[in-house]
Amino acid sequence: ARWTLAVLVVLPLGGTVLALLRGRALRETPGRVLAGIGGVTLALAALLFLVPVPRTTLADGIVTAPEATRVRVDAEGTLARLLTAPGSRVARGAGLAELEDPTVDAQLRSAEAELEALRVRLRAVAFSDPVQAGLLREEIEAVEATRRRTAERKGAQTVVAPADGLFAVPDAGDRLGNFLPRGAVFGYVYEPDRLPVTVVVGQDAFGAVQHGVERIDVLGADGQAAGEGRIARVVPGGQTRLPHRAFALDGGGAFAVDPRFPAALRTLDNVYELELDPVGPRAGGHIGRRVHLRFHHPAEPVAAQVWRAARRLFLGRLEV
Repeated sequence: ARWTLAVLVVLPLGGTVLALLRGRALRETPGRVLAGIGGVTLALAALLFLVPVPRTTLADGIVTAPEATRVRVDAEGTLARLLTAPGSRVARGAGLAELEDPTVDAQLRSAEAELEALRVRLRAVAFSDPVQAGLLREEIEAVEATRRRTAERKGAQTVVAPADGLFAVPDAGDRLGNFLPRGAVFGYVYEPDRLPVTVVVGQDAFGAVQHGVERIDVLGADGQAAGEGRIARVVPGGQTRLPHRAFALDGGGAFAVDPRFPAALRTLDNVYELELDPVGPRAGGHIGRRVHLRFHHPAEPVAAQVWRAARRLFLGRLEV
């Protein structure tokens, strides 16, 4: 908006003033010319200092997966098979995949065999040797407890959905046969229109956001508004690390990464992280999707906008 005003208004008015100052009219009717120049100057000052001009900030965001959407395995083992096809809708508690651990299977068979042998011995001495029978009953209780714990570990090898939603597994075909430690993230179950959007902006854009936001448009691939967003969280303070490679230049983003630490995604300047909640069926999307955002700020005169930008630049140079 500032550049549009400068090209369409300020430059033509400036050219008109210069033409008046250099023309014959200044020598023949100086009063009229000076009055005209004064009027133009007042009009220009009014445009710069009084007329509010819309302001917007553009940024990119990445649809991210909160902890509640992550499917973690409760037992270690090798990913043997998928019970549900990725991309399907699932209900809470539905089986998603099965793990295999030969050690657990062997321990369960051993406990069951030992338990059966102890019960046979107990039946043989139950009436003839009460002392021996009591000892056998205690041993049976201990083995039974071991068998229950092992059976629970076996049952935990079935991965279930933590909630209703869409089931997704990154690189599902390549993960079959891989070993998964306990607590590892296996996949995701989520609602596409409820996923938050992580946004990273530079210092200038963050200053504009702090000054005020009236509306946030979530833009589709065609540049048209697909929905709106609400700021849910602002990470305190600036940081020098990107939360996702998609924000880096080599990932299609806008931020340069320190070439000394490319894997760490360390930036050359401070960046600021926001989390948005999308509003509308097309505003969110699948995990990892890039979205474009337009922040609408309260309108204010061009002079105020220029002053604020210059102040941010000055403070940035001083690293304040």
